[in-house]
Amino acid sequence: MILNFIHHSNVLEKEIPEVLWYFFNPETLVLNDTRLLIIPEVIPHIPFVGGYDQRILPILSNTHVVFSEPTNNGTLEYFQKLGLSQWVNILGIQNNPDISLTENILNTPDFLKTLREKSFKKIINFSIDARVEKLAKEIGAECIVSSEISEKANNKLLLKQYLIETWLPTVEGIFTNNKDIITQYFHKKEHYFFKSPQGVSGYGFWSNQKNTLDEILHGYNWKELIIEQVIEKESSPSIQFCIYWAEKKAIIFGFTDQILEGGQHYLGNKSPSIYFSTDKEITEECLRQSESIIQYIIQTWYVGFWGIDFMISTDKKVYATEVNARFTGATYPAMSSFLLTNSLSTSWKYITHEGIASTYQEYINISIKEKWEYGLFPLCIAPLEEYGRIQVLTIWELDEHDV
Repeated sequence: MILNFIHHSNVLEKEIPEVLWYFFNPETLVLNDTRLLIIPEVIPHIPFVGGYDQRILPILSNTHVVFSEPTNNGTLEYFQKLGLSQWVNILGIQNNPDISLTENILNTPDFLKTLREKSFKKIINFSIDARVEKLAKEIGAECIVSSEISEKANNKLLLKQYLIETWLPTVEGIFTNNKDIITQYFHKKEHYFFKSPQGVSGYGFWSNQKNTLDEILHGYNWKELIIEQVIEKESSPSIQFCIYWAEKKAIIFGFTDQILEGGQHYLGNKSPSIYFSTDKEITEECLRQSESIIQYIIQTWYVGFWGIDFMISTDKKVYATEVNARFTGATYPAMSSFLLTNSLSTSWKYITHEGIASTYQEYINISIKEKWEYGLFPLCIAPLEEYGRIQVLTIWELDEHDV
């Protein structure tokens, strides 16, 4: 059975602490290595992104986590005063902005030795690939899923094939690795997207109106691409869910609107989705498709946190566009909001801010001081003093408007 927060809120509010304990406990090493999914040549140009790993801190308890330095003890103390991040052991490693955190650990023998001595049984990372499996082997632990399962679960092409096979709505298009067919579609007058099955956060995603043919051909590298005609959309909501335990329980704990730059690059989320209160049919259709997709994901043997991205066309059709088998940007605010308010229906907005305040203490002074308060919560403050960036969660009562 798949439970969702709209129809089973009372059950889920009791279930979520069990979910968090299943993933985060004293035998677990947590890495939220955001850089794992960024192509290597881009990583040095976004040094602040390593600090985004610390977004996971508010939802952890009774566990161990590795963060790149700097970490701020004041942040942990602030969270703990709100009843969050209890008994979390933060293991800091000197930041290397040119590589992923996982690779940094593998290249640091003394730090590897420290992890090995703690006898962790499992590793939970932002996502799982061969590098994470190598780290697990080095410290005598196991990944929560294999890299093969993770890759299969994230594959947009396999998802599209499933949608077609089960008669769920799909955007018109094809999939091909034929250079001539790609070229043919590039020269069409209509607007087309060219998507890599393993693309993420705007990477591996091209357009015949915004990219050159050479850029697309270089990016696809003779692998299969999904080609879809661009349709007019009015919004991009997403569903947040989790699969856990050996018997594969699943819960849907969020229904949000994505905040996208240029309709493509992710900036944040707002919860609940506007359709939650304005269009019951679209809400129910998103849930219906999500439950079918979750059944498909369960068959891949993936466990962990997930997101399903949707597109609502201007004629009110609902299309699932991709699944993300990892912590998504909405995972952290959704779980943090729940832990602060003990409710999955609390309204919140999560987004990266620049320039509001320049120091850690300034943010703490304008942030909530008690769990029952509404207002600003500094979800990720790590990149503030060096890069002027902070990821903020703002929570308010359900009937209030965004400000």
